Amino acid sequence: MKFQNCRLLDYTMLYFLSIIVCIACICSGCTSVFNNGISNTAYFKNKDTLLTIPENISVLRKQILQNAQKFIGTPYCYGGESPFCSDCSGFTKQIFAKSGINIPRTAQDQFASTVQDSGEPIPGDLLFFRYKIDGPIAHVGIFTGKNSMIHASEKKGITISSLEYMIQFLIGFGRVSSLDARDDISSK
Repeated sequence: MKFQNCRLLDYTMLYFLSIIVCIACICSGCTSVFNNGISNTAYFKNKDTLLTIPENISVLRKQILQNAQKFIGTPYCYGGESPFCSDCSGFTKQIFAKSGINIPRTAQDQFASTVQDSGEPIPGDLLFFRYKIDGPIAHVGIFTGKNSMIHASEKKGITISSLEYMIQFLIGFGRVSSLDARDDISSK
């Protein structure tokens, strides 16, 4: 009899603990955890931040942007690399991994592993930022077109932002070479 009561107590505690975790996620804005995949706008904190995916880009680049869009509203956390919280380079690493492309973990290493181009960025390219003239790469985001990017903001979490302010810190964009190489193969 004692053993059954202990088991019942364990299940009751587990039940209440799961309710507390759900409430904590909802209160902290971690609503992307509850995305059912049916509607991309159902869990956005700000429905004005809808991402318009350009038609004139490759299938793989569209997939990158579609995957990134699903994370909008996810909270920022330093060192994070999960659907529950993420930092900038953890976010980009996750998004590319969902499309089968492995990129390094840190913004500095992602910059070093991409091809820098002097032309114009294409939606799906990585944008790199530095806050000190000779400092390290401090931030990375995914170019979405129309002077904007999707990234992990320390204050807003995963969001779409205009480059209007951040352009002063932009050092360039990097093209993940396997992104276009894989698309060339898949389009034949």
